[in-house]
Amino acid sequence: MPVLGAALLVFALGLAVGRLTAPSAVSEPTTIAPRPDASADPAPPPVETAGPSASRTKAGAARTAAQALSSLADPRLLSSPQARRTAVARIAPPNYRAELAPLFERTYGYLGDLLGASAGRGQVVLRMTPVGYRVEAFSATRASVAVWQVTLLATPERAPIAAWSTSRAELVWTGGRWRVERFGVDTPGPVPSVTAPEAPVAAGDFVASAQGFSPFPP
Repeated sequence: MPVLGAALLVFALGLAVGRLTAPSAVSEPTTIAPRPDASADPAPPPVETAGPSASRTKAGAARTAAQALSSLADPRLLSSPQARRTAVARIAPPNYRAELAPLFERTYGYLGDLLGASAGRGQVVLRMTPVGYRVEAFSATRASVAVWQVTLLATPERAPIAAWSTSRAELVWTGGRWRVERFGVDTPGPVPSVTAPEAPVAAGDFVASAQGFSPFPP
């Protein structure tokens, strides 16, 4: 597929961080009923369960949704199949992993190819920061959370871009924690107006500067 500039990158970025869902996915109803298999997770990967995301509350569900969505913006996923498998095991319960794993492979493989040598050299800035959340449905075993976020993508060869979107995650309580049962479809924005700087930083300088900052832990 030819490289068509920033518009295509924004499209690919949307695929990578907000639309990792199967074509047959359907929206959950507003009222969420518990499912008999909600706790069927015989061998979950090791995770920390002492933090707020282990809380069986709306706040705990919202934090898990934000953490899961932010973890999709990880440059290592562009070039490492092992990182993709680890991310899938951490985020999803078993019944969603088989569906999510090939989507990770296709989406991040495509975006890695699109970004070319920058991805191979580890010179990609890819970060997502949640700005706010809305719990759209909640029960003791299930939750639906919308997360307003901004995602940053930059390489030395391309001007940095920022994409504002609202992403959704359907969560299920299993194995003593919330997990993502399905990622929903992104909607654009809300997008604030942006004041353009008088002297924009060159793409390479932007990447070098940004990689000098570590992201805050979720």
